[in-house]
Amino acid sequence: MAPAAADELCEALQKLVLKFKPFGITGTGVNHFDQKTIYAAVDSNESLLALQQSLQSLLVRLNLRTDRPDRKYTPHLTLAFKDLNKVKFKPAFQFLKAQNISLEFEASQIVLLQHSGKRWLMARKFSLWSLP
Repeated sequence: MAPAAADELCEALQKLVLKFKPFGITGTGVNHFDQKTIYAAVDSNESLLALQQSLQSLLVRLNLRTDRPDRKYTPHLTLAFKDLNKVKFKPAFQFLKAQNISLEFEASQIVLLQHSGKRWLMARKFSLWSLP
C-alpha cells in the first residue's frame, strides 16, 4: 500500500473507532474454513456486526480491496492460517477441537495488520471510544 493510502486509511480508522464503545466478545468451539484456516468460533452480537459493517463500508469508500461481496461474514479468531500442510491439518483441527475452547473478553481496540510476505504483523492499534 502506498504511504499516502496508508495514511488516509489510518486517519479514517482513527475517526471510525471513536464511534464505538468497547464491547464483549464470547464464543465456544473450533471450526475451519476449507482445509486452510482453523478458527475459534465467536458469537455474533450487535456491536461486533456494526463495527464489521462500518469497517467494510470504509474500505469500499477508500477503494481498498475487501473480501468477496458474496461472502457471508463469520465472526471468528484465526488460530491457524495456511500454517499447516494437508497432512497436518486434520490432526491439528482434531487436537484444537478437543480443547473445548471458550472465549470471553472485552474488545477495546482494533488492530491494522500488514503482511510481510511471510506473516501478518501488527502495523497500528486503534482504541475504541471510552471515557477517560
